[in-house]
Amino acid sequence: MRDDVVVESAIERWTQTGLIGEDLAKRLRNEIVETAAGRSRRTAQYIIAITAGLVLLTASGLFISKSWPLLPTPVRTFILGGAGFALIAVGTAMEPRFRVRPVSYLLQASGLLMLLFAYAHSDQTWPKGTFGGIVAGMLALATPIISTVLSVRRNPIMPAVNAAVAYAFIAFFLDRIGVPEDAIVWILDGVLLVALAALVVRLRSAGPDTPNVATSLYAFVASMVTGLVLAGLTAAGPLSAGGGTVYALDLWLLIITGTALWANHRAPAWLKRPWYDDILAVCVVLAAVFAFLTLDELGVDSDWLGFGSALIGSVALLYGVRTGGQPVLLAGACAVVISVWHFGISQAGSLGAVGALVVTAALLFWVASQLGKTLDEE
Repeated sequence: MRDDVVVESAIERWTQTGLIGEDLAKRLRNEIVETAAGRSRRTAQYIIAITAGLVLLTASGLFISKSWPLLPTPVRTFILGGAGFALIAVGTAMEPRFRVRPVSYLLQASGLLMLLFAYAHSDQTWPKGTFGGIVAGMLALATPIISTVLSVRRNPIMPAVNAAVAYAFIAFFLDRIGVPEDAIVWILDGVLLVALAALVVRLRSAGPDTPNVATSLYAFVASMVTGLVLAGLTAAGPLSAGGGTVYALDLWLLIITGTALWANHRAPAWLKRPWYDDILAVCVVLAAVFAFLTLDELGVDSDWLGFGSALIGSVALLYGVRTGGQPVLLAGACAVVISVWHFGISQAGSLGAVGALVVTAALLFWVASQLGKTLDEE
């Protein structure tokens, strides 16, 4: 359950029992409001900064489409690379200012992606296997390493970003030295497993006073998310699984979900983070989507494709009621509504959808009543 909800409930109990006075309760509530407002502003900063980064990359694509034909090929590469370095430099300069720190992270991340575009475009001037192509590949390999070394002592966010994008840079390097595509995917899988093993050892041996624990934790989360992408690439590429690729995605998502559940309930105190519920909520949404694809791959009748999503959503709702995890509750509710809507439409047109939504509404009202009961018990 969110900390502000817990504290507000405690203040209410303390006031009713006379443990604290109304003046102190008012001051405490004002502090909760100010803290929550600051958290909301910070979230909004990240959302707007991510949007700005996407707009910037779109602008880069527009510039390429309009101006590219007028520029010599090597100049195009250096323009992209220069823009990438400029974004990283500006973001790094802004980072010490707490107020604009989310913007600085997104600028640096956008700069790394711009550098990746520059390295990829260099293939038109220096094809793979040539001396220039190999040099470009080595520079690409060095980029996330240097970026991590420079940022690891400043904050835990950029090393995690580097951990996520490093696999693209490694793939580019391997392609430039002539490694076959399937072999590249297997090598990336091996690098991922080694990285995850090293981070697990690091986190298991950490303690409350261990430095840079947050850096290792964030890098582990980024690597786990990257693993979902690599699982899909491995199944679709070297394994030629076709539609069965979704099974690999199911397996890796199950691993992520199990790890998040362990972290949320069994991890040591110094590894606890309030955003584990957010990760679980994302897992619920992805699981609901993958359930449709999995049942379709298994040949289940189209009318029943939403059954898996409904089951996942119901489990998420029960988990959210039990733990007070609001993000998981919301994700579970969305999964149930979408699956029931799908079933209602497929079975009896709009009239069936009405009945299905009535059932869904009843379920959600029950969940709401259970939440109220939980608050009374607290």
